[in-house]
Amino acid sequence: MKKLLKLAGIAMILVGLTSCGEDDKKPSEKKTQVKAVTQDASADSVEEDTGAWFMAQTEKAPVMSVSASSELVETKFAGKFLYSPANILDGDFNNTWCESVDGDGIGETITVEFSEPVSFDEIQLVNGFAAKDSWEINNRIKVLEISQVAGEHIQCKEYTLEDGIKDWQSIKFEHAQTAQTIKFKIVDVYKGTQYEDTCLDDVRLLYRGKVIPFVGVEKIKQIQEEISRNMLNSDFDVKFKSLFKPAYNPEGQKCLILKAEDGSGTYITAAGEGSSFKVTGMYDCVVLSDCSVNKVSSYIDDKNTAEQISQEASALGTLVFVRDDFASKSYELGNCKIYVKARVSYVDTVTSRLIRLDGDNVIINGVNHVVIPAESACVKFIA
Repeated sequence: MKKLLKLAGIAMILVGLTSCGEDDKKPSEKKTQVKAVTQDASADSVEEDTGAWFMAQTEKAPVMSVSASSELVETKFAGKFLYSPANILDGDFNNTWCESVDGDGIGETITVEFSEPVSFDEIQLVNGFAAKDSWEINNRIKVLEISQVAGEHIQCKEYTLEDGIKDWQSIKFEHAQTAQTIKFKIVDVYKGTQYEDTCLDDVRLLYRGKVIPFVGVEKIKQIQEEISRNMLNSDFDVKFKSLFKPAYNPEGQKCLILKAEDGSGTYITAAGEGSSFKVTGMYDCVVLSDCSVNKVSSYIDDKNTAEQISQEASALGTLVFVRDDFASKSYELGNCKIYVKARVSYVDTVTSRLIRLDGDNVIINGVNHVVIPAESACVKFIA
């Protein structure tokens, strides 16, 4: 498998279709045999922090995003062959995630983010690319680091996977684990006979022997299919940056105000010009055309403050209440996405928000938003 396109930095979910270098695959049978995975208990490779643990629901795993530090797209076939991180959640052994950096992909990561925490006591995974004729020729993961984060609860350990298994392998936990993000990191590999691309085929979560269904995976893949094609030849970067305008707000910084049909929205801030342009914040917001005192009072308790904001907003025409979650995060603009980076204790997490431009509208994770002129908006931050 030739690395025809390197997606530098962190790439996001595309739609995986077939084997790395294999054109015609038939679905593989799903076997019930599950092999155990060995935990690496060496002092240098095991880190654990089980503080602030809590038990969450176990009925579903609602997927919000899937992000990878790199992924392979084969340009020779005009993007027909895609190896996106979303493939590890679809239960189909005939597509896979494949990293795209030079060498064996040591240190490359893939992160699954849920919209709410989920608890589980077992992770099962299919190593390598289990499709016909693709498993042996590509690298498989030998040592895998798995980090689970939910609020202040963190666990990070390394596991040694067995080789020669084209089916589910099991990592069982003595106690239930709770996670809102799960990060998988390649630490070591089993070498492929032909290519140095390292693949991870599938992952699933279980609780008391029952598979916890992933929710929203197909929607994410459908959204990303069009975006993935655009990644091969896109002027997204230039168009998206042009949407940011100076706003009437205390900081006077550039921003992009987006309103969904239900009145909710997204407020994105940025700084710099040209190559120094960077996204500095991304927040949930409410966009109001009704700037009356009564409306403002539903968000602001102090009467005098509400009256002042009402007058200020009425003069401009639109009021934007931005909800600041006060979390320490950093942001990076990628090709058709914004990466959200956070660090909890010693664990770094990277999630992403898919962006697609459609005329004057901006679509975030599949939700359509109209652009609100920044110069006509009064922006106020609330807790």
